[in-house]
Amino acid sequence: MLEDPTIRARTQGVGTLDKEKAASYCVVGPVARASGLSWDVRVDRPYAAYDEVPYRIVTRSEGDVWARLAVRVEELLTSSEAIRHAVTHLPDGPIRYAVPRKMPEGEGIGIVEAPRGELLYHVISDGGDKPYRLRVRTPTLANILAACEAFVGSTIADIPMILGSIDPCFSCMDRLAFVDVSRGKRWVMTPLEIERKFGGRCRA
Repeated sequence: MLEDPTIRARTQGVGTLDKEKAASYCVVGPVARASGLSWDVRVDRPYAAYDEVPYRIVTRSEGDVWARLAVRVEELLTSSEAIRHAVTHLPDGPIRYAVPRKMPEGEGIGIVEAPRGELLYHVISDGGDKPYRLRVRTPTLANILAACEAFVGSTIADIPMILGSIDPCFSCMDRLAFVDVSRGKRWVMTPLEIERKFGGRCRA
């Protein structure tokens, strides 16, 4: 697939996000690694059994749609290697963990490497069976602003391909804040208020 001339012609040099731009936008996951940023939570902040499983970080330097595709394809192979290693070195013992019904008071941060990149959960507990506060930072939220940068200089026909190479989850971006930089003002609006102000149909 990566050597297919049609795929190469349509993806190489398209939607380029260089290493410096990728770092300035704080992109994560395959998008970051396709721009030459060697960061993967599984290696840099290992959790579960990742500190016992050899895992190679896949990077490319081109930063274009083709590089993002190539990173994902090669990560399929490295992931299958990690699974084979884990299965052949699986220790004896129970395979389930008993999660307590109520969590102790306090707060914690959990970070994992999801398919789209770094996924962060910040939880505050008041000792009950539901979180007192919960904040989630999804990979799409971290990557989507960089898509606007990747659009610059591209044709309209390239936009769906560039956006697809970011691999966005639109439900993960279902949040909005309005900011007036000149007045230093920030506010939120309901879908109905947005519709009244900007016109057109707005669905919640």
